Amino acid sequence: MDKLAMEASSSSKKCDDPSWFGLLIMMDERQSSREAQLRREREERKAAREERERPFRLEMAQSQRSRNEHNQQMMLMVTAKLFGVQPPMNDTEN
Repeated sequence: MDKLAMEASSSSKKCDDPSWFGLLIMMDERQSSREAQLRREREERKAAREERERPFRLEMAQSQRSRNEHNQQMMLMVTAKLFGVQPPMNDTEN
């Protein structure tokens, strides 16, 4: 047991050694730097992906607007036929 106690006390002295403390600080700084680098790379990939997807999103939004407009016109026509009234003319046809 005395040998274990001596090793424990000597290992605690080693942890108090400034060179060990410096090494731990350096390792922590490296880890923080690596994490920051990984975050930047992840953000860059995300920005690049969003830039690539932007034209498709715009196209999909335009397509959705066209579908909505078409559906609205169809509903007006159906409603007009049901109630026997003349549907209003589109602004483009005037």
